[in-house]
Amino acid sequence: MRCNPKLPRYVPRSSNITHMSKIFRAAAPLTSRIAPVLGAVLVLIGLMASSQLHLAQVTAGSTVTTDKSDYAPGETVAISGAGWIPGQPVALHIEESDNDLPWDVSATPDAAGNFSNSDFVIQTHDVGVVFTLTATQGSVVATTQFTDVVGPGVALNGDPGGFEIQGGAVATAGGGHTDWIANGVGTTGLLTNPGGVPIDSTVTFRRLDAYNGTDDVFSGSHGINDNPNTYTWKTASAGNKGDLNNVYVHISKDSAGHRWVTASADRLSNNGTSFADFELTQADLTQVTDVGCSSAPCGHFVTNPAGAVAGDP
Repeated sequence: MRCNPKLPRYVPRSSNITHMSKIFRAAAPLTSRIAPVLGAVLVLIGLMASSQLHLAQVTAGSTVTTDKSDYAPGETVAISGAGWIPGQPVALHIEESDNDLPWDVSATPDAAGNFSNSDFVIQTHDVGVVFTLTATQGSVVATTQFTDVVGPGVALNGDPGGFEIQGGAVATAGGGHTDWIANGVGTTGLLTNPGGVPIDSTVTFRRLDAYNGTDDVFSGSHGINDNPNTYTWKTASAGNKGDLNNVYVHISKDSAGHRWVTASADRLSNNGTSFADFELTQADLTQVTDVGCSSAPCGHFVTNPAGAVAGDP
């Protein structure tokens, strides 16, 4: 995942972790919970519920869908629509989470109210991107989402043998790759076992958060593209499936000089799907305590400097 000429969206550029299901502040000792760590998450998207990715939000019975929920670079997205007024154009609009220019075309439903379009192709720089597809015909609107995320394999990030992506924290025995925890001769680990302490704290970072009790959590729903200055927090307990304790971020450089960021998090329970979001910030994110709000202490966040940094893509 390289930072130039264009930063892929599935890696954070700093160790600021701003949009998890909890806000990290309290330290707690690591126990044997290192085993459930959710492996190498090389995506801003992490664990994302399929219902979020592929469930069309339908108005007035009209729908828009794609043939898959996730695509690889070079693949064509087959878009289908049903339940639309025949003969009247339907505007198709795709927005990308990396803020690329939107894609706009139109399709005309047939006599049965169906349409199809296969003009949108996933690009090489789209790895880690969430795409939001909106179909509009007059006042009728339907939406769905799809992604280009990283699947299992080996990321050639400059670590010995490349970083293994297989959904677990422990390297495959004899695989010759790097993972969070080594597994015998020929594998490389980034953390001590037991303990889960970074072996090289200059390139691997750990953040601990209290779990299984009252803590500070996000208040309300905050989407992927929301401005961090609009985030709010309160004192409450997190749901088990999103109750995080350990977060790790690892920085490496490949042979071409490109920097990679590998991130991972664990949770109290794997009963149900959850979404771990590793976001990049151009400025520090500060947690502010407000006065007079419910579920005190509670508050909001501010960035300094506010907004984008000039000259920083």
